[in-house]
Amino acid sequence: MGGCCSVQREASGDGFSEADRLKRVDLCARSLALNEGRLIVYGILGRANARNRNGRVYPKHLLQREASVFYSAHVRMCRALGELDHPPPASQTLR
Repeated sequence: MGGCCSVQREASGDGFSEADRLKRVDLCARSLALNEGRLIVYGILGRANARNRNGRVYPKHLLQREASVFYSAHVRMCRALGELDHPPPASQTLR
């Protein structure tokens, strides 16, 4: 069979495909448009009482305390900043 056609790729779910990237761009644009220029994201940041990928287990009371401290010191003051992944060791970005 000859010819050329455009096939839209499905999102792979691993976050690395072009379709996944385009979906993230669209979701960001929609959040900015619907929330007066604010980007609002949702997701699981950590799980209490469960082993994470680096083998640590954080008790629920500890995570609740630290989330409360972060909210009071940063979110309430409109100064929250973060990264969606761990930066490379040589990164000079804020953590």
